[in-house]
Amino acid sequence: MEPRPSDPRLKEIHDAILAGQKIQAIKLWRELTDSGLAEAKQAIERLTDEVRAKNPEKFSQQPPPQGCQMAAAVLLFLGIAGGLIFGLFSRR
Repeated sequence: MEPRPSDPRLKEIHDAILAGQKIQAIKLWRELTDSGLAEAKQAIERLTDEVRAKNPEKFSQQPPPQGCQMAAAVLLFLGIAGGLIFGLFSRR
């Protein structure tokens, strides 16, 4: 079941897509249409392509994900610190 173009909940879905929250958009689509997961995922992918074509500037302004970079930096720091500490105590 496709929602009506005038349904106000579609704006929520569009906002989630523009924010890069694909899982949230799929969840909202499923609630709106009572569709299954695979069907909702396909619908959101199709809608994402449409939104991207109409608003390419909004997609290019999104910052890149930072979570993985921060985790890598922390692990690198811990590895270096651990190596230094091990080096200091292993000489005795």
